[in-house]
Formats: sequence, structure tokens, C-alpha cells
Amino acid sequence: SESGHKATLNESENGSLQFETSGSSSAYFEPDETATVNVISNKGYQAVHYTVTDASGKELISEDMDGSSFSFKMPDKEVRISATFAAILEEEEIKVEELDDREKVFPALSAMDIRYEGYAVEKMETVDITLEELVERFRNYLAVHEKLYFDKDTIRIFISSFAASHFMILEGLSGTGKSSLPRYFAKFVKANLLFVPVQTTWRDKTSIIGYFNDFSKTYNETDFLLNLYHANYNPDQIHIFVLDEMNISRVEYYFADLLSVLEYPVPDWRLRLLQIPHGFLPPAKLDDGFIQIPENSFFVGTANKDDSTFSIADKVYDRAITIDFDYRNTAFEPEGDCSPITLSKSKLHSLYEEALIVDAN
Repeated sequence: SESGHKATLNESENGSLQFETSGSSSAYFEPDETATVNVISNKGYQAVHYTVTDASGKELISEDMDGSSFSFKMPDKEVRISATFAAILEEEEIKVEELDDREKVFPALSAMDIRYEGYAVEKMETVDITLEELVERFRNYLAVHEKLYFDKDTIRIFISSFAASHFMILEGLSGTGKSSLPRYFAKFVKANLLFVPVQTTWRDKTSIIGYFNDFSKTYNETDFLLNLYHANYNPDQIHIFVLDEMNISRVEYYFADLLSVLEYPVPDWRLRLLQIPHGFLPPAKLDDGFIQIPENSFFVGTANKDDSTFSIADKVYDRAITIDFDYRNTAFEPEGDCSPITLSKSKLHSLYEEALIVDAN
């Protein structure tokens, strides 16, 4: 016989639930044991709320959720779990008739407005360095401080790729440093870094920039959105967004809107969050419900080539700079400076401009 109390997941016509431990709709848990439920939403729907009831239907737990999974402490009795699914409207259909104050709808964005008092930090201190010195010093830094070893060509291609595109794909074998390279470059130049492990449940842009929850009347602010907002307040600080194992879900689904936007002129690099109703005062850096993708933002995806991942569509490759990692580098004895630096976006841009002038001559 099973130990503990039985927990059963109710069926829904707009999605399904399964326990993470068993992959089924029922499981047994001891009192106070954590039960985790995975949510598989039907196309066009998003899970927004869940409830836990006892055998008599009495509500024990009622919480909002992020749409992909939720966890709860098992009560000391048999329970049933239900999820509420809401339709995801197409961008042009997103309308919110009434909203509370922006501090309630966008609490984290509003807190950032208060922190910066609505004014961006236009310039930051930066080091005086050449591109070749940058390559050599970063390579030494990796070897000395992180025990990671890359050949000069790989470092050169990685750094110069930021001049050609704001989207880069690092793909190849596991253990070759795909994830480490952007992570430690951000640390080396004192850039703002967001490292996001991609989830198999990601289906559309709401997975990265969030969505408006009709149930709670609040916007689900993701870390990705918060870092984009932070980039708008710090236009001279490099911001690197790493999507780790990005092809564990279909890139052309959840990243499609951002890829399309990056094809436009820079002033049009904007993503719609929601349609702002009349009379609602949005956070300072949201222009009519859009978030700007500033030029200091760079997106790096890591991709493995194995049976657990999806193939990346040609249209994604067409919009990216791709670097292949097909072998592991050997150790070397570094020579020269290996200390970290402070590198601004404007300085990095000027290094690229100087390189173009030299190349033209």
C-alpha cells in the first residue's frame, strides 16, 4: 500500500497537470512534504491560478502561479488540485479595461523607477584599452581566475561578434565552455548579466517577458523583463542575456518576436507588453505599453547538439552570429595582465569603429 495521503489532479479542458515525481495525475505524499505539479497548457492558454481542496471540497490553498509549474505543502489529509487556465490573447487583442495603481500592476518596475527617480545613468567610467589588449587580457583572465582555456581566435570571434549582431548562438559539445564564455566576459568587463536556463515548457514570448494575469490584475514581471528595464536606465552599461540550452524548447516559438524586432531600425526595437488603458500611468520606461530594447543589450544562446534538444530553424540562424565549439582547448601558461576591467558600451562601440577605420585604410 502507498504511504501518506493521496493527492489527485483534476482534469481541465484547457490544459493538463501531472506530478513531477510520478508523471501521473495522482500520487501519495507525507504531511508537509512538498508536492510539485507540472502544467502543460493547451495552445492559446496560460495557467494562472491553482487551488487545493479536501475531499469535501473545502478550499485549503489558493494561489496565483506563473503558468509552468507550482508547488505546495501536502496537508494532513487527502486532497484534490485544480488549475485555472486563461486564454492568451493575440497582441492586438490585449486590452485591460481597468487597472490599479502602477505600483500594484508593475511592482518591480515601479520600484526601479523610484530607485532611479526616473533618470537614466547616461555615462559610466571605462578603461582605456585596445581591441587586441582586450582579447589578450580576457584570455589571460579566463586562464588565471577561472581555469578556462581558449585559443585567441575564439576570443577574437566572440568579442567581435557583438559588433555584427546583438544575437549570438554558441553551439557544440558539452563541456567546451559555451556557457562560461559569456558568463565570465560579463564578469570581466563588469557588465550586467542575466543567466536564464530555458525551460521545455516555453512556447511564446510570455515565457521571457511575462504576461498580464487577468485573475490577479497584475503583470507577471520576469527577470528577463526586469533586466531589459534596467538596461534602459543604464544605457552605457553592457547588458548580456544568456539563454542557456536555448534549443531545449523551440527557439522560433518563444524568441520569435524579439528576433523580428532586432531586424528593425534601432528606434523600433520595442516589444509590446500590453495595451495601456486610458487614464493608467505606466512605469516611466514603458512607452504606451512597449518596452524598449536598448543598444546596450546583447543576447547569447547556448545550444547542445543531442537527442534531448530541437534543431534550430534556419530563420533563427539567419539572424544570429554562430560560433561552433567542437573541441576542448588545452591549457597554456598566461603572460601579461589578467585583472578585470570596467568597459562601457560606448567604449566598446568606439573600439569597433576604430577597427573599421583601420581595416578601411
